[in-house]
Amino acid sequence: MMPFCQRSDFWLRSFSVAIAVCLLPTNGTALESDQSQPINIRADSGVIDDSAGKSTYQGNVSIDQGSLLITAELLEIYLEDRDPIRIVATGNREALAYYEQIPEPGDEPVIANASEITYLIEEEKLILKGSAEISQNDYFFAGEEIQYDISKGIINANSKNRRGQVRMTISPRDDSDP
Repeated sequence: MMPFCQRSDFWLRSFSVAIAVCLLPTNGTALESDQSQPINIRADSGVIDDSAGKSTYQGNVSIDQGSLLITAELLEIYLEDRDPIRIVATGNREALAYYEQIPEPGDEPVIANASEITYLIEEEKLILKGSAEISQNDYFFAGEEIQYDISKGIINANSKNRRGQVRMTISPRDDSDP
């Protein structure tokens, strides 16, 4: 694999890139069957506050719904009319927050890690902050902040400082690929 960009030009340091659908192929939000599956949550502790529309889970948290898997040290689920609208997963010093989901049948999963992962369910967006990485198939993106529009398949990555850079790896296509 050869890195897509290795230059240290100033403009690249504060680089913001939008990658089109062909780079992270998704034709929809996620497996349709995911939405009809129950949401399973495991944690060391949990607090549900119906009046605030929020539930908080702490310690070795994992949440799954069909092909969706999120793990974190702290997980907050924000509800509107008892439906989840936003999930915020926060890692700790030992492990970053983790997100995985299969976008379409037969696709490889989208995998993301960051200090904080915000999943905006209705907007179909992921916001990754702090040591952010996202990959699918042979595509890899890293930066301090990454926004991923799931429905459009667009990634916007930022370094957020002069010293850091956005990193991307796009592997060459195998001749046997269709």
